[in-house]
Amino acid sequence: MAERYIAVIDAGSSRVRFILLDQDGQVVASGEMKWTYKQVDGASPYAREFDAAETWLGIGRLMRSVLSESLIASNDVAAISVTGQRQAIAFLDEADDAVYVGPNLDLRAVFEGAAIDDQLGDRVYSTTGHSPSFLFAPAKAHWLREHRPHDFPRITSTVTLADWITLKVSGELSSETALAGEAGLLDVSNKSWCTSLLSELGMPNNAHVPLVHAGNVLGEVTELAAATTGLRAGTPVVVAGPDTQCGLLGMGMISPGETG
Repeated sequence: MAERYIAVIDAGSSRVRFILLDQDGQVVASGEMKWTYKQVDGASPYAREFDAAETWLGIGRLMRSVLSESLIASNDVAAISVTGQRQAIAFLDEADDAVYVGPNLDLRAVFEGAAIDDQLGDRVYSTTGHSPSFLFAPAKAHWLREHRPHDFPRITSTVTLADWITLKVSGELSSETALAGEAGLLDVSNKSWCTSLLSELGMPNNAHVPLVHAGNVLGEVTELAAATTGLRAGTPVVVAGPDTQCGLLGMGMISPGETG
């Protein structure tokens, strides 16, 4: 029987990596690509935003290259998972097309975040467990509403960068629970969307986006994603969480009181 491999897309802060691991969890092949960002005339020096189409095609080229150079057949990839940077946000329209996809390094929402904290800072922190607000999805939505008012009404779903890549691979709209929490979208007391707070903050209702837990099979690689990435259509797509949490898990940090 041929060796079976696990494929991982790691959408980190500085670059995206594609990694193939064997059944013992050892890396057998990998490659990486530095992120590139859209050039926006007159934008703040703190602006970072992806060209969604080019970013996805670039990830696909990276995956094809690693598979080709490793001589690992797509039929020998048992499953794929996606992890990624925290606080990286994707706003999607009703067709699940990207209105905005940006990394955690996009700091244009500083003033919008400060305004949220002035008005609702205590409530935001007690609900989401996070501050300051400029790092998180509501402030970035407020920035979009202020500076790109033609785009803001198109938003119907808010997910993270890793969730968006998982959507591109599987065709399934969802958000991993820990990633949603790290985006400032979750009520940490009950692990559900903080719907009331998000409504008060003027965010589109996200209740239709399923919250899924890491380790579960979400779906399968679509025919379209297979054509882009070189993976086999039908390969299981398994949910993963934020890169920091996954890294700590990989270090064996699994019990209360342990530090990594």
